[in-house]
Amino acid sequence: MLSLAHARALARGLTATQNDQIAFLESLGTVFYVRRAANAPALISSSVIVDLIQGIYEHDSSQALRRVRSRIYATVEATEMCRGMTMVTAKRLTAPLLPDAGPLPTGLSFVQLHPRATAATWATPPVAFAGDDATARTDGQYMSCALQLAATVPREKQRHECDRPIAALLVAATGEILSWGLNTNARNKTLHAEVNMVQAYCQRTGRGLPRGARIYSTLKPCRMCAGMIWHCAEDLTSLKVYYHEFDSGPHARETILNPLSQERRRLARPELLNLAPESQLAPT
Repeated sequence: MLSLAHARALARGLTATQNDQIAFLESLGTVFYVRRAANAPALISSSVIVDLIQGIYEHDSSQALRRVRSRIYATVEATEMCRGMTMVTAKRLTAPLLPDAGPLPTGLSFVQLHPRATAATWATPPVAFAGDDATARTDGQYMSCALQLAATVPREKQRHECDRPIAALLVAATGEILSWGLNTNARNKTLHAEVNMVQAYCQRTGRGLPRGARIYSTLKPCRMCAGMIWHCAEDLTSLKVYYHEFDSGPHARETILNPLSQERRRLARPELLNLAPESQLAPT
């Protein structure tokens, strides 16, 4: 386990230029790290912390759960998106970490990780609506669409290899379906349906979730998904998040999408404290 002094020295050693962003962890003598140049284009749905966690799962899913139990260090401020992903799929985070020119630890090997590319299939969902007028569709119809998509998640023979049948839709104010996602987290614990949906849209368009966006999820978003949705929304006051099934698990009961939650009180501006974008919805 790294001492704080060694972690600060490593942050300095991994930095190519003064303003680089760094996130890393050490596991059994190997340092896994992500480095982003200060002038590199940044997607709102990622950060060096998000890229590190997702990269560890993508690098070797069989060892990922053990590796992400190590403390993550990052030279950037952690957003609610970063904290949510750490809480749900990793363990501990120190951010921001101030690099320091101290003595480097010896005997370490290094693995540089890179941002994941999302599946191009999350653009147009394989479902159809009756009629062509998107503006006439109801919230219940969109939820029915999400439930149809969730039913397409394949079921594996081994339970630990199964993806839970969960789906999410991103819909524009005009009624157009902008993106969608299925839960694919059997091997990469970060890939909940909402994460796939949001990251696919942001990578494809280079922007955040548009004003007036509506999200339809078959299960109440957890802290990771809620944090990413909140962080990526261009206009929180017009955002709506609908879910079909309540999730009573510890990671979904109180999220930043819920008024006066701990996350909301810690992060939100006063005018956003009572904002209630999330509600339960039945299909039609």
